[in-house]
Amino acid sequence: FAMTEDRKLRGSLRNPVAIEAAVTALQIAALKVVSRSTKIIIMDKNGGQSTAVAKELAAKGFGKVYIVTGGFDGRGGWTQTKLQIKPAATAMTAAPPKSGTFGSRALKLPAPKA
Repeated sequence: FAMTEDRKLRGSLRNPVAIEAAVTALQIAALKVVSRSTKIIIMDKNGGQSTAVAKELAAKGFGKVYIVTGGFDGRGGWTQTKLQIKPAATAMTAAPPKSGTFGSRALKLPAPKA
């Protein structure tokens, strides 16, 4: 996610979270492998910023946008539900989340193997 790390600059902005969400959505939309019909799954650290980015993408015409509830480390997130984690060097593709929601859309996947 795009972040304004300069505290002075961040303090001078009216809504830095909305600006960061808009910039992140533009970065995702600009990817060559992403089209308006591409299924996009968004996950942040705790689940707080994903919704804002998903709303920005939806406003830009992306209809298959999902968020991972709880993010990676948040309550009910990826690690708390004990979903598989692979080191970045060996991971070829990310496994889809157990569930994610955005608006009326829900993504239901099988539970992880114990």
